[in-house]
Amino acid sequence: EDPEAFIELFGRLMAVEPLPEAIVSYAMAINFGSALMNRWGRFDLVRAGIQRVHAVVEPVAAHEPVARGWMHMIHVVIEAWAHEDPWAGLQHAESSRASFREANHRQNTLLAQLYIGMNLWFLGALAEAERELRGVLEGDTAYGPSAALHLFCFAGVLADRGALEEAYEVASRTLAAWQARGLRVYEGSGKRVLADVLCRRGDYAGAEREARGALVSLRFLPLEQMAVTVTLAAALLGQGRA
Repeated sequence: EDPEAFIELFGRLMAVEPLPEAIVSYAMAINFGSALMNRWGRFDLVRAGIQRVHAVVEPVAAHEPVARGWMHMIHVVIEAWAHEDPWAGLQHAESSRASFREANHRQNTLLAQLYIGMNLWFLGALAEAERELRGVLEGDTAYGPSAALHLFCFAGVLADRGALEEAYEVASRTLAAWQARGLRVYEGSGKRVLADVLCRRGDYAGAEREARGALVSLRFLPLEQMAVTVTLAAALLGQGRA
C-alpha cells in the first residue's frame, strides 16, 4: 500500500549487477516488480525493466531456458495493456511457456498459460482462451499470486461467450473463498469482477453494491479503479440514475 517505497526499491533492484548463478532469480524478481508496475499503470518503469532483463538474459538465453522464459514473460502484459498489441503479447506468452516447458518448470508453465489465455481473450478467440484458462485451474491457482488475474480473465471469457450463469458462479464462489481465508488483498479485484458479471446479468443494484465496495479496496490500483468506476457508472445508468 506504499507504491512510492516499492518504486524506489524497484529502481535499486535494476541497478544490481547479478552474478551468473543469480540471473534466473534476478530476472524473476524484475518480472514480479514489473507486474506491480503494470497494475499501477507505471508502464515507463515496466519498459525500463524490460530493457534490463534483456540486457542480462540475452547473453545466456540459449542455455538458460528459465531465464529465457522470464525474458519473454515480462512482455506479456505491457504489450496488451499499454501497446494495445495482444498479438505480440500472445507471441511472448507462447515463447515463455515453451521455455518453461523445456526446463520442466510446471508452475511457471501454468503462469505463462494464464497469459496465453488472457491475450487470446483480448484477441476475441474465446474458445481457445477458455481452454487455456480452464487448464490453468489444474495448478490450484485460486490462492496464488496470479489468482486475481485468472479470475478476471476466466470470468470475462465466460461472460463474453454468453455463459453468464457460470461466470457468476465462478466469481461469487472464488470471492467467497478468498473472504473465508481472509485474503483481503484479492477482495477488491474479486468484487470488481463480480460487479461486472452482475451488471451484465441485469442486476444493477447488486453490481452497484459490489462496485462501491471494490472502489475502496482498489484505491492504490488506478487501472482497476478506472475499470470498476466504468462498471459502477453502467450500474447506475441501468437503474435510470443518469
